[in-house]
Amino acid sequence: MTSRSEPNPATSQAGRQAPAGRFSVFADAAYRRLWGIGAINSIMRWIETVAVSVYVYDLTGSAWSLALVSFFRALPMLVFGIVLGAIADRVNRRAMLIFFMALIAVTYAVLGALVVTDRIQLWHIYVGTFIVGMSWATDFPVRRNMVTDVVGRQRIAAAIGIDQATMNIARIVGPTISGAFVQWIGVQAAYFTGAIMYGGAVLIAASLSYRQAPRATEIVSPLKNIAEGMRYVRASDLIVPVLIITVIVNVFAFPYTFVVPAIAKENLHIGPVMLGVLTSVEGIGATLGSVLIATRSLPSHYTRIYIFGACIFAAMVLAFSLADWLALAMPLVFLAGLGMSGFGSMQSIITLNATPPEMRGRVLGVLTVCIGSGPIGALQIGWLAEQFGAQTGVAIIGAAALVLMLLTMLLYPRFLRAREIEPEQAKSGPNLIPNR
Repeated sequence: MTSRSEPNPATSQAGRQAPAGRFSVFADAAYRRLWGIGAINSIMRWIETVAVSVYVYDLTGSAWSLALVSFFRALPMLVFGIVLGAIADRVNRRAMLIFFMALIAVTYAVLGALVVTDRIQLWHIYVGTFIVGMSWATDFPVRRNMVTDVVGRQRIAAAIGIDQATMNIARIVGPTISGAFVQWIGVQAAYFTGAIMYGGAVLIAASLSYRQAPRATEIVSPLKNIAEGMRYVRASDLIVPVLIITVIVNVFAFPYTFVVPAIAKENLHIGPVMLGVLTSVEGIGATLGSVLIATRSLPSHYTRIYIFGACIFAAMVLAFSLADWLALAMPLVFLAGLGMSGFGSMQSIITLNATPPEMRGRVLGVLTVCIGSGPIGALQIGWLAEQFGAQTGVAIIGAAALVLMLLTMLLYPRFLRAREIEPEQAKSGPNLIPNR
């Protein structure tokens, strides 16, 4: 195991010699490539999400069908997250990254061809979104794990902050492009764009020079590998509340996005282009928050940024459910994005800082499973929207998220007092040092 005083053994020569500073991570060619792959993944996530959601709702007029698309897109994280994390600790991560990027490129090309030939069916979209969801399932245990190997723990906050800012810029660009695609060309434009962009990601990954952190010990059984990661997580009084809040946000707050196309059409009375703009406004707020985190955050702030960001996001989801006109909805989703940036950035930063290198894949796999609880939220909001209407359904889940977060903080009062996060021995929890 790498000690606290030693440099990360997998950090590249460029990364070790890079000058200190928040943006020095860009001096490392390996980080630039991993960042570029993440940017492609993020842009296509929002192009595909908005385009396919609008297409399916126009096709079916059903909030339940809309929720099912989101269910199948998020399902791989729930089903495969911890398995992929365990695999990522045992095999070449660069090879894993190339394989999944190529798989998604082919999937997008096939879906685009089905649309153009007028052979697309709803089940094709469900299967396609499930395969594409694999890109999300591999991002934490594979790509972000590689980012940590490359930049080292000392610069991980800056690296993840920049990564998160890029994801949020994609939330500005992606939905606007997507709305234009659907309104003026068709959903096939989104699919073919994805095929080209993920093909580019394969080439970038193939050119990546990357040396993986060595395992502390050889573990013969994959199940034993997973069990060890679970033991580490359970022993932590820091990672456990991070995972609980992650589940709450993904089940009771984030699913509001799944029915936004229905709210936009039925309550705000806007078309695909303005829907794209509305979604982009959330991205503007998230980008601003991520830039502030990348340039201003300190370790003593990490846990507070995380929980307060999650609470702001849930509160704005609840407020959005009460908005009946676009001029009010826009500032609410801007603030939601601002809160989401704190939650999303610190979710990775806290977990990565609290976990030793040889355990990161497994622990990030557990985090991926918690993020993958989204399918439960998708089915829940779909049912609520069908029974009570999309706006009422969003109000219910927003209120539930706030209440559950408050209860979590009452159960883990030390979480907000943490000022330093360090990995401990692999079979115990991380060192959480409260303010005195």
